[in-house]
Amino acid sequence: MLLQLSAIFSKSIPLLRHHYRLPVGLLIVLFFAAASGRSLLVVASYLAAPVVEDQSFLVVENSATGTAVGTVIATDTETYAIIAGNELGAFAINASSGLLTVADGTQIDFETNPTFFLTVEVSNPDGTDTGIMTINVININDAPVVEDQAFDVFVNSPTGTVVGTIAASDPDGNDLFYTILAGNTGNTFDLALTSGLLTVADNTLLSDPTTFTLLVRVSDGGLSDTAVITIHVIFDPNEPPIINNQSFNVPENSPNGTAVGTVAAFDPNDDPLTFGIMAGNTDGAFAINDLSGQITVANSAALDFETTPAFNLTVRVTDTGNLTDEAIITINLTNVNEFPPDINPQTFTIAENAANGAIVGTILVSDGDGEDSFTFDILSGDPAGVFSINDAGVIAVANNSTLDFETTPSYSLDVQVTDSGALTDTAVMTINILDANDPPIINDNDLNVSPAAIQETETITLTGSFTDQDSGDAHTVVIAWGDGNSDVINLSVGTTSFSANHTYLDDPAGPSDDYTIEVTVDDGTDSSSANASVTVSNVPPTLDSLTAVPPTLNEGEAVTLSGTFTEISPLDTFILTVDWGNGVVESFNYSAGSSSFAETHTYQDNYDPATIAVTLADDDGGSDTGETAVIVNNLPPTADAGPNLIVLDGFPANFSGAASDPGAEDTLTYAWDFGDGSVLTGTLTPSHIYPGIGVYTPTLTVTDDDGDSGSDTAVVTVIAPSDIIGLKTVSGSFNEGGAIRYTIVLSNTGDTDQMDNPGDEFVDELPEEIALTSAQIVSGGGAIASSFNTVTWNGAIPAGGSVILEIEATILPGFRGQVVSNQGQIFYDGDDDGQNEAFTFTDDPTQPGMFDPTTFTVQERSAIYLPIIMNQAVSAPDLVITAVSASSSQIELTIQNQGNAATASGFWVDFYINPSAPPTGPNQLWYDLADEGIAWGVTALLAPGQSLTLVYSTEPGAPNQYFVPEESLYNGSLPAGTLIYAQVDSAREGVAHGGILETHEILGGPYNNIISGTAVAP
Repeated sequence: MLLQLSAIFSKSIPLLRHHYRLPVGLLIVLFFAAASGRSLLVVASYLAAPVVEDQSFLVVENSATGTAVGTVIATDTETYAIIAGNELGAFAINASSGLLTVADGTQIDFETNPTFFLTVEVSNPDGTDTGIMTINVININDAPVVEDQAFDVFVNSPTGTVVGTIAASDPDGNDLFYTILAGNTGNTFDLALTSGLLTVADNTLLSDPTTFTLLVRVSDGGLSDTAVITIHVIFDPNEPPIINNQSFNVPENSPNGTAVGTVAAFDPNDDPLTFGIMAGNTDGAFAINDLSGQITVANSAALDFETTPAFNLTVRVTDTGNLTDEAIITINLTNVNEFPPDINPQTFTIAENAANGAIVGTILVSDGDGEDSFTFDILSGDPAGVFSINDAGVIAVANNSTLDFETTPSYSLDVQVTDSGALTDTAVMTINILDANDPPIINDNDLNVSPAAIQETETITLTGSFTDQDSGDAHTVVIAWGDGNSDVINLSVGTTSFSANHTYLDDPAGPSDDYTIEVTVDDGTDSSSANASVTVSNVPPTLDSLTAVPPTLNEGEAVTLSGTFTEISPLDTFILTVDWGNGVVESFNYSAGSSSFAETHTYQDNYDPATIAVTLADDDGGSDTGETAVIVNNLPPTADAGPNLIVLDGFPANFSGAASDPGAEDTLTYAWDFGDGSVLTGTLTPSHIYPGIGVYTPTLTVTDDDGDSGSDTAVVTVIAPSDIIGLKTVSGSFNEGGAIRYTIVLSNTGDTDQMDNPGDEFVDELPEEIALTSAQIVSGGGAIASSFNTVTWNGAIPAGGSVILEIEATILPGFRGQVVSNQGQIFYDGDDDGQNEAFTFTDDPTQPGMFDPTTFTVQERSAIYLPIIMNQAVSAPDLVITAVSASSSQIELTIQNQGNAATASGFWVDFYINPSAPPTGPNQLWYDLADEGIAWGVTALLAPGQSLTLVYSTEPGAPNQYFVPEESLYNGSLPAGTLIYAQVDSAREGVAHGGILETHEILGGPYNNIISGTAVAP
């Protein structure tokens, strides 16, 4: 049920709200205006049946009786009750609050009842509802269980003997950890942490029967239990004997009966022992005394070091109870020198130019004793010490200065070998020397440079000679001139001299003026090199002419400095340094081969004159200088007094003046004449209160530091405060050709009626950017009329009343990007004399402050395309967008020229954001299809195969090369998934570069200049 008393409230009067609940369940909400009491809003409704939804709760197992579980949430509920699922009586519910609590803590056990499903009924006089309350029991850890246990272990049980495994359990199935807390005297036992396996760790205290009582803890990582583990140490009726691995040495060929050694063994029960060889006794080489364990030689012939250097006998020891043990008894034979070494004559070859250390060959030696060590000596045949030999029998070159085929073609060396037993053998080793090529020889003093010092671009002559013992060789001479160039001279057989000329185009880089010339002579097998040097001096450039155009200019204008120069080196690059005479010094780089320059500079202040000093330096430090001068005239500053103002009498007029000067370095001063006899200096944005109602003409005068000045005026209309208020808003399509609507609300906030007096009560002259379509009265009385682009209204406005007018218009073409401003004027009777002698202005309520004009920005215009007129040549560029990516902060795309000719002019690129339809052909600009987009005007020329990447970034200071803000509209928001397109080779009206003719257009191929995609997350 809704009761409402309505009235028009001022937005400045706060509303208060009060609630009242009646006994019958009727809820009444009262709204009234606290300040005036003239309006009352009553809202009433009846209560409904209760509502409860299924809900979930958690409770820890083993919770005590009375533990709160949670409160059941329901609407319009008076009583709560559990009607099912609580058969064990585990829970209770408060009938009035719905609080669930534990009623029997013994039932809250995760292992038996992990989840309870309670059906809860809620009710009030209007009805009932039920819901399922799911209560999940949170598992908590239960302690493990271990009982007292007992084990037996034999006396003298060895380390590692298993005693037993302790039995334990955990209700939760957790992993268990075992620890000995006490009773482990001498650390006799070890208990495995995770398995509970009990083993012997140290049998020192197990020599006699005894009992160990261990206190053992079993833990699940949180909770634990303890038990007493009793270990009885008892006798074993018999223990086996013990024998360990052993080793002995005996010389080879030892006679039968030679004692080798006695095997050591013992029995824990002191039983008598017997010994036997079970394996490894090849050819019956040894025997063992079965009672003493002594090993002797049984077969001397089997003891041969060269065939069997060691025997591994498996020996078994047995006690009286037939318990046994076995061990490996190793018998090592010691070698006895029996045979002399043996070498035979061998033949080797080595080249005559072999280097010292070169390997000639290795002498082969054998010895009947098997492995032995040897020493080698050259007894004769090498009086000059040409060769050396080491103990491995390796012959090497020791002195190659006398290793010459022509002198000694062969050597016969008498070599002796000696073994470790001083036994020897000798043999003759023949070494044949191989004839080899002799390299040519050239030295630094074999070269001559003439002249030895020149200037860059001059020529030298290099002559040289060399020697070669091989008279039949032909030679190649390679000359590296040191400047990156080289020459090759092929000489015939018998020619050992040469001559060549070379021109140096530049002096060397770096501090030295010397080039190093390297000459290499090669006979096809070997080569040698020599060096010479030449000094090449730099010749500085010569400045031929210097001109500044125009010679006289105004501040804020640019001068072009041009000049010509001469440089004899075609390789020198240049740095042009210009001191413009106003404290600005700039440097410019010019490439090799340049002979002229042209640079521009803008003067930001007047100079009479500005002397321009120029230094032209080459990359070798040579330079020339020159001077010229220009006269820079001062220009007066420009003043802007700001927009016309409308202010209420007694309120300040806040000015927003501006000033500019062609000379950016000029210092400006400001003076205001407010038009009422008051003046103020030093600020562009003063605030001034005028003495009374009227129209005033303030003047702003701006003066620069050269004494020149400029001024501007504004109009300030001071009006009396009024009860007549006019609000004006605009809506519609703000595109060129779009329809818009102004809505004007004229209100009388006073207590006196505003009569229909002679003349118009409202006049609105529409701006030139729009054309009037129609005007009408939406509410209220009076008469509305229009003439050309002006709308008028005549009529009365009663006290507290209002009139609503609408003006419809169309945006004219040609104003894209412009701000359209409009403000109507209201005339009224301010002194009740029947005449409209007072006036005021409409205000845009969406803007702060009073008397704001109503404005909007024209967003689009119709596109006009330039005709494409180019030479119909088959060779043409073909621009293709190969990649595109976009986010809110950055848009990037790559263009490649896939044609067979470079672009002859610039071109345009359009980026569409969520277009109404995809672009399908050339010259579809982004604002033909989308509300937002970006345009680049590319002036770079692209060669075939060349790519260009365009980037638009919202980051402050981003360069955004080729981006054209006047042809773009982007609000900086690009959500992920936004549909995007890009097109290259579109055209714009009135620009120097438009569309270009491409290969597919000439040959009738498919249009391939468009790419699409979706934006990614910012």
